Amino acid sequence: MTLNEIQVNQVKSYIRHAGFDYIDIADEITDHICSQIEYHMHKGLSFDGAFVIVKQRWNPMMRKETSYWLGVIWVRPRIVLSKSVQILKSLYIKTILVSLLICPILYFIVENNILSTSQLFDVIVISNIFIFLLAFITWVKLLCSRYHSVYRFLFISGLNPWVSVIMFYMFYMFLGPETSKGILPWMWFILYMILALFYIDTAWKHFKYGKQLKMA
Repeated sequence: MTLNEIQVNQVKSYIRHAGFDYIDIADEITDHICSQIEYHMHKGLSFDGAFVIVKQRWNPMMRKETSYWLGVIWVRPRIVLSKSVQILKSLYIKTILVSLLICPILYFIVENNILSTSQLFDVIVISNIFIFLLAFITWVKLLCSRYHSVYRFLFISGLNPWVSVIMFYMFYMFLGPETSKGILPWMWFILYMILALFYIDTAWKHFKYGKQLKMA
């Protein structure tokens, strides 16, 4: 048994009243809920009876909570936090893997006097400044966006990479060029540079869903 338009609108209304307006997964959740209702209706339940059972299953996922991964100030539905943390962990893993690939190459460059540690560090710092500007532009565009997505929330939340980038840059400027003589400082800069790039790439997925929304 397939739900009619009125019944589907009731499902969408339930999702909206739960405070869920994330375009990247709202349609997916709607499809899941409708499918589960149809499953129970095939077993002989009415729409209302099936809807009650399905809502009992989904209410915990719609409940607003916090996550230590994202900061306690960010209160969002559990399903949003769950997907955000999943993406965040993926970004961390990719950052570590790419860093493990890049750092030995840069170390080889320094050891073979292609570039001095100080020169390499200056290049990395300048690169981070450009990344910060790109992240800032992305942040402004996301703030001006009229719709929500998990990607938008993840970038605007307290783990914005550009904050870390500028903090490390200020740390470098405060300590002076002497910090560039060590390997550890520029390795940290590389980590944050790669993480920032992955964050920016993830954030721009938000606009992909925006284009789909305008075409619909």
